[in-house]
Amino acid sequence: MKLGEWCAVRSGLTLRVRPSGASPSGVLAVQQSDLSPDGEFLRPQAIRVNVPTRTPHRIAHDELVFRSRGPFWCAWAPGAFDEPIVAVAPLFVLRPAPEIDPAYLAWFISRPSAQRYFDAHAMGSGVQMISKSALQNLPVDVPSLAAQRSIVAIARTAQEERQLAVRHALLHHTLISTALDEAAKRTRSTPEQERTP
Repeated sequence: MKLGEWCAVRSGLTLRVRPSGASPSGVLAVQQSDLSPDGEFLRPQAIRVNVPTRTPHRIAHDELVFRSRGPFWCAWAPGAFDEPIVAVAPLFVLRPAPEIDPAYLAWFISRPSAQRYFDAHAMGSGVQMISKSALQNLPVDVPSLAAQRSIVAIARTAQEERQLAVRHALLHHTLISTALDEAAKRTRSTPEQERTP
């Protein structure tokens, strides 16, 4: 099956003026640059835009957004977010059928098979992009809803485990380096000791 058979795809909000700086008011917006390669929303750097909260570009809890321009392709499913949020073009907003968990589809888009498809269908000689039609033609594996949710849960656990392993390795390296520095200070010799036969 293809993604377009399971999802409605619409474009994000087109801003007439390029936003600059932070604004304390307005609706929280997600832009291309706010999505990490891992499909995480980098909220601290996000801006706010002055649009109605009922705009069609608002992301619902059962939708996800797709980053359509390189150098990488990813998707983010916000789930139950704590405030209204809108997607800014060239992001695409995907509304899956009830048979698809948005978090599963975001996970699937990050998989090597989907990434190879995007690499093969990207357009442009500079910054490459995925067209709406190319996105809609992405082949998608759709297991049962229960299996999808299980896959997402296991993937999240694996990601957390990887992050903990990286943190543990960094802390271990810091501990060893500190111990070696202390050992070097304790065993430091003087020039006179070096000259003693």
